[in-house]
Parts: sequence; structure tokens; C-alpha cells
Amino acid sequence: MSVATTVSHDFDSREPELIHQYLAAAYGVRGLRMDSGGLDYRLSHRRLCAGPFSVDRSALSADLRVSVDGSESVVVCESTTSSVNRVCDGEEGCFGPGDVFLAAGPGRPYRARWRPGETLVVQLDPRLCAQVASPAPGQRPAQVRFTGLAPASAALADHWRATAHYVRLAVLTNPEASRHPLVLGAAARTLATAALAVFPNTALTDPTRQDRRDTVLPAVRRAVAFMEEHAGRDINPADVAAPRRCPSGRCNWRSGGTWTPRRWPTCGGSGWNGHTRTCGCPTHGGRR
Repeated sequence: MSVATTVSHDFDSREPELIHQYLAAAYGVRGLRMDSGGLDYRLSHRRLCAGPFSVDRSALSADLRVSVDGSESVVVCESTTSSVNRVCDGEEGCFGPGDVFLAAGPGRPYRARWRPGETLVVQLDPRLCAQVASPAPGQRPAQVRFTGLAPASAALADHWRATAHYVRLAVLTNPEASRHPLVLGAAARTLATAALAVFPNTALTDPTRQDRRDTVLPAVRRAVAFMEEHAGRDINPADVAAPRRCPSGRCNWRSGGTWTPRRWPTCGGSGWNGHTRTCGCPTHGGRR
């Protein structure tokens, strides 16, 4: 996912209809509804957009209730002087100045009460998260699902604030740095990686099909090889368990070796690299 350059947008209005249209377009939300209780209000919004991510600073002058049917973006908020109450999937959060939180999981509806003050927002394309969480080169990125909307710890919340601060000040507001696609691409991946580290998600917990395949096939091969080698004897389930390491812990057998009770490991014809008699294992010389 390439990042070409940084584009700056400034918006300032007291017209509710214009504010509604602007926010709906800026965040790509569905079914946006806003209610200020009939009070006039002003929204000031400054956006630095770099393709798959953007960093915003918003200031609101009145109490505003917002409901959204869904947004496909990952929206990370940091309240600086405002207070926000948010409800998503039955999870309610109350956030004051200095707090970090996700607006909602991508595609999920939510409601929020946004009180007067300033909020910093980072918007990420979900494909960025899938990209940095891809477990193997060439493997198709898997969709990442966030399972919690608050940071996993206070230290991780600090990590998000420091990361977003660096990207905003050292990259996006630096005219020289923000002209380089490589710098912007690295900044985009840094933000996505930080989001995955800070907020609970499935990126490191749900194994992919290839992960399960890589785990199961070696065990099956070992079991088949063991049964073929010992076809003339009764075999217990424990006999075909995964191979153990060298008892001394100072060397490794090749993956083809197996360890069975009261027997030296068989090497299947390959060498036992590193085995010497000093650690109780024979050097390669056939089976024992």
C-alpha cells in the first residue's frame, strides 16, 4: 500500500448541515446522526492526510450527541481537553483528558456524547493492520478484529500517545519528510503496529490455516514414520508422541530423529550434528 504525499485540510463552520456532510465524508461513516439539543455550536477541524492514514485535531464548542451505523476505518481517539462517553457493542466507556480509546470496531455501530473541547484522532485503513500482522511473506493478509476498545494497559496508552505525537510532529508537519513516500509508508506501518500492540485484537491469537497446517503435518509425518519402522510390534499412543530434545539440553537432533523409552534416538540415516559422548549421546555411527 503506497503513500504518495501529505495533504492538509482545514474546516471551520457553525452550520450543522455543513458539519454533518464534512464529518460523514471525512470518516467514511454510514448513517451519521448528530444532535446538539438545539444549541448552536462550532467545529474546527484540521486534517493531515497521507493516503491510508490521517491525523486530525478537532475542537467542538458545544455538547454533541453522535450515532453512527458503521465505519470501515480504525479510528483511535485521544482526548486532550474534551470528555467523551461512547457505547459500542454493549461496552460503555467514559474518557477524559489524556485518555486513549477506539471509537468502535471497524464496521460496528456506536453512540457517543462529545463534550466541548479538543480531541486528537488517528484514522487508519484496516488493510494497514492486516498488512503488518501478516504472518508470512507472500501470504494473503487476514482481517484483524479488535476485541477491546480500550488500551490493554496504561503503559501501552502512553506508547500510543508517543507514537502518534512523533508521526504528527516529526513526519506530517515536516515539509521535507512528508514529501518522501518511504517515510510516510514507514509512519503508516508504525501507527498500525502501535494500534495492534495497544488494543486487544485477533492478530496474534487466531491461527491461520497455514499456521495450523505447519503445526499438524510434521506430527503426522513423525507418527507415520514411526509406525512404518515398528510395524512388527504393538504401538502405544505414547510411542508416537512428539520427539524430545537431547537430555543434556546442549545439542539438537535433526527433525527426523525420535526418542523412545530405553533406546537411543534414530536418525533416519542423517547425521546427529553436535552430538558427542560428553553429553551422553553417541556420535553418528548408525542406530543404537
